[in-house]
Amino acid sequence: MSETQRLVDQLSQWEEWMRSGKGQKVRQDLRALNLSKIPRSQAPTVANLAHRLNMPNLALRLLNPIVRPKGQSRSPANPQECAEYAVALIRLGAHREASELLESKQTDTIPQTLLYRGFSHMTRWQYSKAITYLRRYIMAKPVDPYQKLIAKVNLSASYIFVGRHQAAQNLLEKILKTTTKRNLSLLKGNSHELMAQVCFHQNNFLLAREHLDLSYASLKHSKTIGHFFVKKWRVLLDLKTSQSPQKNLASLRALRREATKIKHWESVRDCDFYLQEFSGKSDLFDHLYFGTPYLDFRKRLHRAFPGHGPTPQHYIWHPGRLLTHESSYIDLHTGEDPSREIRLKPAQLHHRLLMVLSQDFYRTFGVGNLFGHLFANEYYNPLTSPDRVHKAIQRFRQWCKEAQIPLDINEDHGQYRLTTSGPIGVRVEANKRIYSATEVQLQRLKEKWRSHPFSTSQAGQLLDLSPAAIRKLLADLKNRGALHSHGRGPRLRHTFSRSTLSRLQSTKV
Repeated sequence: MSETQRLVDQLSQWEEWMRSGKGQKVRQDLRALNLSKIPRSQAPTVANLAHRLNMPNLALRLLNPIVRPKGQSRSPANPQECAEYAVALIRLGAHREASELLESKQTDTIPQTLLYRGFSHMTRWQYSKAITYLRRYIMAKPVDPYQKLIAKVNLSASYIFVGRHQAAQNLLEKILKTTTKRNLSLLKGNSHELMAQVCFHQNNFLLAREHLDLSYASLKHSKTIGHFFVKKWRVLLDLKTSQSPQKNLASLRALRREATKIKHWESVRDCDFYLQEFSGKSDLFDHLYFGTPYLDFRKRLHRAFPGHGPTPQHYIWHPGRLLTHESSYIDLHTGEDPSREIRLKPAQLHHRLLMVLSQDFYRTFGVGNLFGHLFANEYYNPLTSPDRVHKAIQRFRQWCKEAQIPLDINEDHGQYRLTTSGPIGVRVEANKRIYSATEVQLQRLKEKWRSHPFSTSQAGQLLDLSPAAIRKLLADLKNRGALHSHGRGPRLRHTFSRSTLSRLQSTKV
């Protein structure tokens, strides 16, 4: 038997183990592989297993020489290779490059592209968009029956998130019939857990418990996070059905601690969502709203808490702490603190890092996500990009230390998050976290002068720009309609247009 045939047989065995919930065994075997000896014909299949086991680096190392070859390749990457490379990038958070691949002519000939585009939207809380692609994939031909089931399970989860519970129930009933008939324990267990969520939202709590019991029975021999999800929804059911839910809040807080320990950040977010519901703390609403800048989640918040008052324009986030009220902060838009003792170079390395890491208060950020924002015009390289990101973070830490700013970036297995070691926060706006250098400079000018006129030299002094650079910036702002100029020579003055001033948000928090 040839080496290739042995690998084909092994891949078939691994796939069987995956479907029966024995992914840990497959993970161990994949780690032992010599990637250089894998035939190109089997590389996409190995990469597919790797991304499903949350091993994107292995998939990228395997496929990078094919998809991003050095020099001219005699045999360009085929659609399947590009698609598997893209979904591994999605796992790392490198959505820009992944989208470029999935939207290209290289991949639009295979249905798998639709599935992966759906996954990409799900990881960014864009469930409404994910539904479109998942439904298109399910209707496409040819599609592997098991992959179609995976798509249906993800479609059900998306339906639940956007509040389409009846659609989710109808689909899950069909999935459960199929998974029971084919003895697909992993998908069966996942589907029972999703059905429990549907029943939970429909206030059918007795049936929800039955589905959680069935989910646990299907997953009891698998080493997956499914067991935690069953526990999570049991805790929420206990709270929902309790006559005095506030007395049971300790179990929800314990669940939050467990979710933090296992690093399942979406469950941490969920715990805060239900703490808001059961404890009635209005300040948790703002933390959730600003900490999750995704439209579908914010719609869910407003559906759940229709009586909540207007959301403020700004929020001061203290990374690593749920809620604090210290007043010291760095304004993310201007890159300054109120006293202007801290001044980040507009949209340069340190400011860009701060902007990226302030997008979401709950999730960690993968090395691919950081690389895509720090080096926007480059492709991710699994061998060199992580080191470049690490060096950028080292420089940020050194800057914070020298400037005595109690900010830090924690790293855990290639995942990063912003933390604080003292009384400082980051002030964020509701709808935007990533700014260009021009947007930062414009905001600094507006914060300083608002409706008052100012000279070119005053603007240059404030922004620390040369005479040529400030003249270029002011001319650009004038061309955009953001600025009006009047007078000549030494009497030349600039004021902001009415529309620009109307967008200047209040500095009150």
